[in-house]
Amino acid sequence: MPTSQEICRQIKKKFVDGFKNLDDVHQSHFAVRMYRLTGESKYISPVYLKFSAKLQKLLPSISNLNDEGGLALLADDLISTSLPAKDNRHKMRQEFYRKHPLFLYQIRLLKTAFEWKSFSVDQIFSSEYNQVLKYLSSVNFEAGLLAPDYLKIDATSAVNSVYYLHYLKVLDLRRRLQEQFSQVKKFSYRNRIYGLTHFIIGASYYYQQFVDVSAYRWILEIFEAEIEEIKRRTTPDIIAEIGVCYKLCQVENSGLEEKLQDYLNDSFNFEHGFIPRRGVPDTADKLNLAEHRNIVAYIFLINFKKLYPGPDLRPWFMGQPKT
Repeated sequence: MPTSQEICRQIKKKFVDGFKNLDDVHQSHFAVRMYRLTGESKYISPVYLKFSAKLQKLLPSISNLNDEGGLALLADDLISTSLPAKDNRHKMRQEFYRKHPLFLYQIRLLKTAFEWKSFSVDQIFSSEYNQVLKYLSSVNFEAGLLAPDYLKIDATSAVNSVYYLHYLKVLDLRRRLQEQFSQVKKFSYRNRIYGLTHFIIGASYYYQQFVDVSAYRWILEIFEAEIEEIKRRTTPDIIAEIGVCYKLCQVENSGLEEKLQDYLNDSFNFEHGFIPRRGVPDTADKLNLAEHRNIVAYIFLINFKKLYPGPDLRPWFMGQPKT
């Protein structure tokens, strides 16, 4: 059986060598996480390219944030183009957003504001950034994010959004979310476990800082009590994220970590050079589909000891990139 470090080397090589074959979303996703693990400036360029394109598209519409009619058109287009009803889960999400037509636009804008501040660009486009914060502060996020119907269809998005709000100092729903999460009935198992991992990943602001375990020990206890069921009923993505949660909390549990490592080691495909989906054949050219699963596995298996916030994109926006 390959060692965890050998798997890390193979995953990194596969995605670095095949980086140009990833779309811009997955290039940025991979590069942000590699930067936060290493602090190496070579990973900044794709982050800048993706975020600057996103900002360029957003900036002209910021002055129209109070135009409900215009926002409704944007929101409807967003639902149609970014949420194809390809399976029952996506159909349920699409139905929810159609009932709450501005909500998808608002949580996407919230994520952009989180990136805006994470990348220190709020200090450059400060007027536009403050307009976005003012608009976000006017949104009743509590009603949407804590709604049982929303948690049932996309717990991870709800958890992420709550931590974005806290990071931006717009609203603190963390305790209410924990209370509501424990009360929701008829969660799908994967949705519940995946959502739990994002309490801790969200508290790290997505690999920018370590987490105080005292606030999240209740989650680790759930993982420990249910680990065999989790292995049976979830996926390599979720298994890897559970491992990452322990690393972010700086908690050692050698028995549980060994089970997680064995699961991921068994899932690794040397022919492809990455961890494919379980139960669904993956071909070696499907790097976009495999990127999230493998970068999260890499984060867990590489055994990181330090995290790097950012990256700071101010020099890039000012035409003075640091390489």
